[in-house]
Amino acid sequence: MPIDTNWVFSGKQTQINFSNLVPDDYVFKVRARNGDDIWGSEVSYTFHISKPFYLTWWFIFLMICFTIGVINYFFQYRLRQIQKIEKIRNKLSRDLHDDIGSTLSSINILSRSAQLHAESENDEKTKTSLEKIHERSQRLLENMKDIIWNINPNNDSLDELVSRMREYASSIFEAKNIYYEFYFPDAGECKTSIPMEIKSNLYLIFKEAVNNLSKYSGCIKAMITLSIQTHKITLLVEDDGRGFEQTNLTHQSGLLNMKHRALELKGDFSIQSSPGKGTQIRLMIPY
Repeated sequence: MPIDTNWVFSGKQTQINFSNLVPDDYVFKVRARNGDDIWGSEVSYTFHISKPFYLTWWFIFLMICFTIGVINYFFQYRLRQIQKIEKIRNKLSRDLHDDIGSTLSSINILSRSAQLHAESENDEKTKTSLEKIHERSQRLLENMKDIIWNINPNNDSLDELVSRMREYASSIFEAKNIYYEFYFPDAGECKTSIPMEIKSNLYLIFKEAVNNLSKYSGCIKAMITLSIQTHKITLLVEDDGRGFEQTNLTHQSGLLNMKHRALELKGDFSIQSSPGKGTQIRLMIPY
């Protein structure tokens, strides 16, 4: 590449400097003259400036291979960690089901049997104690089933979550003779996987809301809506019951639990209610 095609008189200088020459082949030409002002013949000197090693094709190729290798290593490492976690979750789910779950079931059955025996003997004190044992073991058994369902990786899908929500709410509402309507996502939207933390907290907030509705609202109709929008899940639990003044809540602990779980999900939680106008519980979480 031409840098300077014109002759430059250097005077008495015996050195010349060229800065910022790019890697390439060059020809340096020089002529000299004697004291009689006679110019001598042209002398040429050919030289080559090499590229720095970090611009050579082999170094760039090695860097590309190294980068791909590092990315692949971390991807495989992450994949192995996920597989380990899933194995642990599967094992824990089986152990809870086989050991603790079966033990709780046997306690529940035995307490029920003893309760019936106490009723036949008219032993009211024993009957009352056994009723409490039966009730608490039943509640603990249901909670254990929820834990087993939650930690099982086979249930990490929106479809499984929707199915369990529908099953739980319908059993509660039918026992209370409450007319209900579900508005859940279409089957195609439910095929996506959902992180365990979101699945667990969302289901427990829903469960608490349904329990409070059935116990305190005195409603005739309930409506549950679960919608999926861009990067957001919205849950609505509504009823046409008696409503309440929010300053006079009798179940503050349940409300605080729901708010705490919503906070863990970095979501927005709100309750709208007034006497005689029903109640609406709304949860919006990023997804």
